Amino acid sequence: MTCCFAVLVGCFQSKQVFTVNPDGSGKVVIENTYSLKSPMNPDIPAKEAALATIDDIFSKSEFESWKDVTCEIINDEKLIFKGTAYCPDITKVDFMSLGGGESEQDDGGLTLEKQADGTLKLYNKSKKVEDKKLTDKEVDDIYKKKLKQHNTMKPMMAMMAIDSLEIEKTYRFSGTILKATVYKKNSDGSYGLLLTGKSITKAKDELISDEKAYKTIIKSDGPSGGKNVTMEKAYGGSPSLIIKNAEQIFDYKKEMEAAKAGMEAMKKKVIESLGK
Repeated sequence: MTCCFAVLVGCFQSKQVFTVNPDGSGKVVIENTYSLKSPMNPDIPAKEAALATIDDIFSKSEFESWKDVTCEIINDEKLIFKGTAYCPDITKVDFMSLGGGESEQDDGGLTLEKQADGTLKLYNKSKKVEDKKLTDKEVDDIYKKKLKQHNTMKPMMAMMAIDSLEIEKTYRFSGTILKATVYKKNSDGSYGLLLTGKSITKAKDELISDEKAYKTIIKSDGPSGGKNVTMEKAYGGSPSLIIKNAEQIFDYKKEMEAAKAGMEAMKKKVIESLGK
């Protein structure tokens, strides 16, 4: 697990709406729903689990400030977290880890690059692997280890209701979207995509069950082989956007600093609201 509080809370649903400037700075409006009744820690009080979750979110270094944050505990079972976060580089934001999920950043992460023709490209960049050739025995040993890990983790993932995980990402840029792969256009001109726990589970099962194909991936990608392919299968392709004539949408520094000025009072108010 990537977060210290992942053992406290179960899987989650997340809606994330990013507004992005050409330099990569941006803000994201999020609405996360966390399960506070984790099968692994059924006796943890709801408020304690909620406070641990909130503390971890606020401690994320990729965010410079937050505003408009509200939290609500529903029937001592769920935490609804809403807020707007400011980040100098939206490619550093990894909301998978906020739910205790597998991090996309392990695979190189989201990348926003300026192309030779002046357009911007938003895509998931594959992690560079060492140029080291593996022997057949090494590949076989790695596959066996991966298969064992997969089979060991499946019951735990089922217990944590991984299939209920949903992450809906939406991106807003100025300019024109020349090409969208996997992303779907929304009525307001933004582009979004959906990642679900079911799609991840299915992708993992299909990949690991094909020994020959998986070993080929290990040979080309090394010991961490499979993660990039798993995510592509889960998404139904390799998500990307090509943006032309992108311009600044908002004054990042001005809004971020204004939000930062009110953060401490806001945090106190959020924590106090959970005591009701």
